[in-house]
Amino acid sequence: MSSIEWTDTTWNIVTGCTKVSPGCANCYAEAIAHRFWGHRAFEEVEVHPHRLFQPLHWRKPRKVFVNSMSDLFHEKVSDAYLDKVFAIMAIAHHHTFQILTKRPQRMKAYLSDPERGEVIRQAASQLGYPLHFPYPLKNVWMGVSVESQPQTQRIPDLLEAPVHHRFVSCEPLLSELDLTPYLRPIYNCGQVVEDGTCGHGDNLTPECHDQACPLRWDWTREGLDWIIIGGESGPKARPCNLDWIRALIEQGEAFGVPVFVKQLGRRAVSSSSMLVNMANGKGNVMSDWPEDLQVREFPSPESK
Repeated sequence: MSSIEWTDTTWNIVTGCTKVSPGCANCYAEAIAHRFWGHRAFEEVEVHPHRLFQPLHWRKPRKVFVNSMSDLFHEKVSDAYLDKVFAIMAIAHHHTFQILTKRPQRMKAYLSDPERGEVIRQAASQLGYPLHFPYPLKNVWMGVSVESQPQTQRIPDLLEAPVHHRFVSCEPLLSELDLTPYLRPIYNCGQVVEDGTCGHGDNLTPECHDQACPLRWDWTREGLDWIIIGGESGPKARPCNLDWIRALIEQGEAFGVPVFVKQLGRRAVSSSSMLVNMANGKGNVMSDWPEDLQVREFPSPESK
């Protein structure tokens, strides 16, 4: 089982990674690698085909975090290997797979290939499971890491990819974030919905969206389904202001998006920039937190 609060177990079919943004500076996976991998450098990305079938042996449904020790869409992971990974996730449809990436362009390009669904079905057949299943896979939750405002540029690729459930992990949270542009539905006309009305001045609801606009714009892109928040842990942790967390909780509440506060981090600070005492270096003991931050919500897998 996993010590990561928002999942049940991890499935590391790829290990090793390279840094791409400020959030990677104090990577917890790299620290683990330095402790246990001996002479192998964390930057050496390896795939582990012998682990592919692990989820098929887990009979009870689980939330499975795919690659806590890497990025599934790292450039050194081939499309052919990704096909096998997605084939296993399709076969093990009783599990919910949670994928988090800092490489949304690769993710979007891979998933958007018009032949991808058929290629994954062929991979499943080659693995010994000739099944038919719908694509995109409903049991796959796709997310991107967003540690500060510049990294919100990863979100549009996520929203445009063929995915049923989309989330962001704001960990380590390094600055105040405005996610509101990505929490609303967006229509083919390019207008963002605000207060149920798009820029054409027409009332748009899930029940009438296909005929509300004079030009019959269809609902094409939904907003984010889940927000995970966490301050940084470890001896080199950077400060996380509790007001940044509050702001994200309020944004989620305003748009009906579930929020999961994972931890406050090692250097949680109050509005007055004073350090907040935590029971451990992760700040994940909820009883230590202000009551308004004790929020751990999950999206419903059946909501779409």
